Amino acid sequence: MKYKFGLSIKDLNEKQLYYLMAHSCPSAKSILEQRFRTNSVKLYKVRKKFREFESSGVLFNKFFEALKPIDRNKTLIDIRNEIENMPMRSLMNPFINNSLNKKLSSIHWENKINQNEYAIKKNNLKIEDNTFTTQDINQIRFSIIFLNNFKHFKKQDELDMCISKDAMRVFVSEGSEAFIRIAKGNKRFFKRILLKYSETDLYNFLSLASMQFNEIWWKKLTVRDREKFPKAFDRLIWSDEKNFGEYPIYYLFNEELSMDMKRIEYFFKAGLTKIKHIKLISQPSNLVYEKDIFKNLYQSFGNYKKK
Repeated sequence: MKYKFGLSIKDLNEKQLYYLMAHSCPSAKSILEQRFRTNSVKLYKVRKKFREFESSGVLFNKFFEALKPIDRNKTLIDIRNEIENMPMRSLMNPFINNSLNKKLSSIHWENKINQNEYAIKKNNLKIEDNTFTTQDINQIRFSIIFLNNFKHFKKQDELDMCISKDAMRVFVSEGSEAFIRIAKGNKRFFKRILLKYSETDLYNFLSLASMQFNEIWWKKLTVRDREKFPKAFDRLIWSDEKNFGEYPIYYLFNEELSMDMKRIEYFFKAGLTKIKHIKLISQPSNLVYEKDIFKNLYQSFGNYKKK
């Protein structure tokens, strides 16, 4: 049975289903089990992979286990209205090929997925100056399914935030100077660095700063990457688009800036899955470029508890 956009469960290949399962999709496991029910070797692999994903911290919604297989599978390709109303460029992700990501990146944000439903279904899609091949359209169908499942993706691992909740409460209620006074360690460092910024900028940074972000920003990204990411974020702001903060972090990809989707994926795998999770890279704050700021914040405020 074909659904909107020409979606069909039988068109999903094994590799795509495993990718979905790795992103908290219980329907993918169910489909693979049904598909390989008479193949003991492949059925064993499905269940082994599922256990591996759970062991790695991927969480699966137990609600789906109570559903009949046919209803559970339907949730995978019954696309929600909120997804259909998202921009075509929100379909960018690391699973599809780079040339397709480049095409999607160039599409204006006002062009929505639902505007292209008929063309996708009929394998005849052309948007602006981009013509999409049959392979492109098949990958677009998969990307619609991936996006539909995106909100279910959860990992057990919590981020190691640089500022504890109690320390953030001090900052919010009493301000920057009171916040610095509770620092464990070099208060002069924080006075020199933090008091240069407005409390609004500081809040945006402190509330999101984590050691996972620090690890990626300073150890996995290049100097050029650290220039590209803030520029890409600022271009989203200047576009006048609203609510892009809730979109997958892959929405940051910008072909004009020669960005690498695999570098963006580092953040997703660390649990920073949405655009809003890396808002701290946005101008006007340059705190993100202070080499030791994350480490020093974590050591001074990460374990702070109000007495």
